[in-house]
Amino acid sequence: MTSRMKAIRTVFSAAGFVALLLPGCDRKPNSAQPAQDAAPEPASAQVQFEIPCLTSSERAALGTALEMKLTGAYNAACGDPESVTKLATLGAMYYVHGHPEESAACFRRITELKPDDPHYWYFLGMACQAAGQPAEALAAYEGAAGIGPAYQPRLRAMGDVCMPASPSRAIEYYQAALDLDPNDVLAWCGLSRAQFAHGQREEGLRSILIAANLEPYYADAQHSAAEALRGLGRHAEAEQYVQMAGVGGNAPQPKDPFGESMRRAGMEPRAVCAEAMQLTDRGEVARARLILEQIRSLPGGTVAATEALGTVAAAEKKWDEAASLFSEVLAAGPQAYSAKSSLGEMLIQQGNLSEAERVLREVLTEHPEHAATAKRFAALMSQLKKPHETLAVMQAAVAARPFDPVRRSLLAQHYAAAGRTDAALAELRAALDLQPDYFPGRQQLALLLVGERQYAAAKAEFERTLQTNPRYEDAYLYLSTIVIQADKDLRGGEKILREGLKHVPNSHGLANSLAWVLATASDPAQRKPEEAVQLAERAVTATGHTQHSYLDTLGAAYAAAGRFADAARVARQAIESASRVNAPEVEQYRTRLALYEQDQPFRTPE
Repeated sequence: MTSRMKAIRTVFSAAGFVALLLPGCDRKPNSAQPAQDAAPEPASAQVQFEIPCLTSSERAALGTALEMKLTGAYNAACGDPESVTKLATLGAMYYVHGHPEESAACFRRITELKPDDPHYWYFLGMACQAAGQPAEALAAYEGAAGIGPAYQPRLRAMGDVCMPASPSRAIEYYQAALDLDPNDVLAWCGLSRAQFAHGQREEGLRSILIAANLEPYYADAQHSAAEALRGLGRHAEAEQYVQMAGVGGNAPQPKDPFGESMRRAGMEPRAVCAEAMQLTDRGEVARARLILEQIRSLPGGTVAATEALGTVAAAEKKWDEAASLFSEVLAAGPQAYSAKSSLGEMLIQQGNLSEAERVLREVLTEHPEHAATAKRFAALMSQLKKPHETLAVMQAAVAARPFDPVRRSLLAQHYAAAGRTDAALAELRAALDLQPDYFPGRQQLALLLVGERQYAAAKAEFERTLQTNPRYEDAYLYLSTIVIQADKDLRGGEKILREGLKHVPNSHGLANSLAWVLATASDPAQRKPEEAVQLAERAVTATGHTQHSYLDTLGAAYAAAGRFADAARVARQAIESASRVNAPEVEQYRTRLALYEQDQPFRTPE
């Protein structure tokens, strides 16, 4: 055995295994105290890193099932202390189950073993952030730059760790994160805090109002909006947000694929259930069942795993098993409305329609925003020849909570679907009277007005939407469409799209629309083929060559630039992609392909 391996055994085996496996041992390993049965080694041969372990009281608090799994991960890391995979598994388990300092120690060691892998720097940043070590967390996130400049969660996290020490720097990170994802509610909340801390009160108010209206059932955002409005003397408006805060609601789950991978490795029940649902969607139900059974005995995992197993059983059309599992969830927590809604679906499959109606009606009355329940209930009512019942339930939901703009918007959707446009418009205007900054409802109003050919009124609503939230991508797209198609003002539409890209610079939708205008304008003075190619290539690359409409635009841009062979090649790709999903645009694409094969560009008719 080499001197290095002797040292590793001295540090890890004697100290680590004893500390973890002996119930009465509360001493954490100390590399400065080698085991007595090991021969002394030169200081240069000693491995300085020690596998972090928990005290007996910390282990006992985990519960038997989790303690056994963590013991296994710890023993595996001790047995192979330079295995990045085993250290990462242990670090992930420490992170997920409330021991971030031990997690940080594991990932810190991994970055020494594998310094060029940015993912482990990112995991180290997460652990240090959770451990309350902002300086080290920021350095780790900076070390994770190799993940790519477009990885938005990293930028948001860097903003979080810069607060409150450096709000100006935090603002820069949050703004960069919102450039990539303008619908990130947590980034808007963080930006607002930083702006207020930096003395930018009006900007801070705008940011928190955007967050509160993007996620109306996120109670913390509603509370913060109410406080901000009160601070500026706008007490009447503040009361509306106080009422919405009273409805309750947790923070939205942020999009963070790399963070999710660590949470799955650490056996976080929610993350493992999400993975199981992905496996189920791919038909890998046996594997989904296996990982769900593994977390079912863990703290906090029983209810989530049971509901997920119900979903797996439903995917296999095992209706009785699924119904039993969903009932088990409800016995543990009667307020689990998603499980209750799923139980309603199982009752339908079992033919118990009257009980299904009762169950789904209860869920929809309390949670009309739950889209799956609304769809199930509407389908059941159609089957039972009661087409107006869904609308009646929605009306009752609004009557129970008249201050809720989301419920009023949902009722407006049902009025519109029933052909009652005037009632829909009235409901949306009532919602906006209550909460003028509820820009999703304002956009819904604008779209109804477009359907009624009230273009001037629709434009005014879209413009007001953008005053409230200048990063609201869809409003630029709809507004430019009205200006181009209804007003026949191509230059005006181009101006709106360019303005949108200033506020949402990474929007592939805006880039695609502007590329189309610049490539296909009938007026030669308005065509800019090279810029169109750049914009269209950006949009196609950003979406992984999967959007047939973007491929169509790129083909038109290549043709406008005289690159007809490229135009024809991309047009064929667009046709193939659209054909796979039976998109109605296929014939348009074929018409354009015929033009490119004759070395002719496509021009939008005047």
